[in-house]
Amino acid sequence: MSILPPPEAAAGLLPLDAAIGELIALQSALGRQQILDFYRSLRLEPEALARHRRFDPASYCRNRIFANDCFELLLLCWLPGQQSRIHNHHGSRCGVLVVEGIASETVFTAAPDGAALPGITRRLAAGSLAVNEHQDIHRISNAHERNLVTLHLYSPPLLKMETFSAAGPARERREPDRQI
Repeated sequence: MSILPPPEAAAGLLPLDAAIGELIALQSALGRQQILDFYRSLRLEPEALARHRRFDPASYCRNRIFANDCFELLLLCWLPGQQSRIHNHHGSRCGVLVVEGIASETVFTAAPDGAALPGITRRLAAGSLAVNEHQDIHRISNAHERNLVTLHLYSPPLLKMETFSAAGPARERREPDRQI
């Protein structure tokens, strides 16, 4: 249910609220290394995420933990079979930590006509960490039989994203799917 390091390693790690406080103190958009440092310094405890764990049979849930002008932190909850649209983060860098379950991430490239061409698909088990730049095109899915929970750190906050189609040149800028 959570990523807990061995007891000897946990001593120097920060609980979620303290780790968020460290990001707030930076007062700027986060670079790739700062996102990696945030996740590597984090001690996740089940009670810190419990109130943000919400699932919906209609779609994966984007549950906001914190947001300001520099970053936002979301807990995404996915039931088996749910997936995101093919998208990029249009101006936001994104770090993703798999908290529970196994995520499948398919990476795409844009064809000259705008169609999304699938590339590799990676399985990301609990504890896996990935950072996507704002123009990286991908789709996250829960292609497994158990629930999936992922912790996403966007900087700056994700206000717009581009969605793509594998079937043709359909490309649009839109707001992210609903958040709770």
